[in-house]
Order: sequence, then C-alpha cells, then structure tokens
Amino acid sequence: MMALVNGGDSLLLSGEGIREPGPDRAPVSASEIDVFVVPGLMFDRAGRRLGRGGGHYDRYLEQRRTDATTIGICFVEHLVDELPADSWDVAMDLIVTDEIVVRCLRPGALR
Repeated sequence: MMALVNGGDSLLLSGEGIREPGPDRAPVSASEIDVFVVPGLMFDRAGRRLGRGGGHYDRYLEQRRTDATTIGICFVEHLVDELPADSWDVAMDLIVTDEIVVRCLRPGALR
C-alpha cells in the first residue's frame, strides 16, 4: 500500500525494519501517482530490478498509468549490465545512482 505522508507524520516500524505509514493513513491508488521512486538491491541498464523477493513493488507498479515515470535508486556499485527477469517484473524508466543517471530503453520509457 502507498499512502500520503506529510513531513511531520509519524511512521511506524514494520516487521521488516522499514518505516511506513500507519493503518490510519488512506491508501493512494497507483493511478494517482505521476512518479515512482523505487529502491532496489540491484538494477541493470535495461531498468530491471532485483528486490527482496516479495513482488510488492511489481504488483503495485503494474497498476500505474502508462504515462507515469518509474525511477530506480541505488548506489553505482549496485548497477550491473544485466539481471534475470520474470514476466511480472516491472522495469524502470530511469536509474539514478550516487554518480550517474541511466535512461533505460524499454517500451514507453522517457526518451
């Protein structure tokens, strides 16, 4: 679930050790979001992402509008030439690292 969070809002610590909005926050539909900033363990230059194996981001991003932009973020040492991908994996439009920005060439990506 994605939720609108203001700067002063308290975030709860999840069981996975990630701070997230509490259950009182209203969910935000993927179709309402223009830009998604997505973390990953690794990315490749085609925009493929290696996450933590739960598929949560892929399921949510599958619901996005076709004109929404996806941006993967990682350190440059976590950017590789190629990663394996499954049919349900959602590729990023851009990868932003601490040193470079990679424009990924997938169908519908920013040119």
